[in-house]
Amino acid sequence: MASTVYRYLQRQAHEQPVYFWSILIGLAGPAMLVTVPPIRRRMGYVRPEDPPYTYPLPRRERRATVGFEDPEEWAGKWDLPKRGSTRPNE
Repeated sequence: MASTVYRYLQRQAHEQPVYFWSILIGLAGPAMLVTVPPIRRRMGYVRPEDPPYTYPLPRRERRATVGFEDPEEWAGKWDLPKRGSTRPNE
């Protein structure tokens, strides 16, 4: 029985190598999912700390930004027209 399976796999590896190796690599993934974590733990691997998900805010009063305002002559210059209209918003 085992020799029949081996001969079949050997024949497939020669006649259809793409299918053979695709299946072999595809079966290796779930096998590694089960075997690799215990081996890593046994070798002393420690998972690194997760990076922060938010930027830490400073512990002080928040100051308003100054100097980024648009000049008065720009006021209303880039108003986009409403949908379906060719005239600016009024």
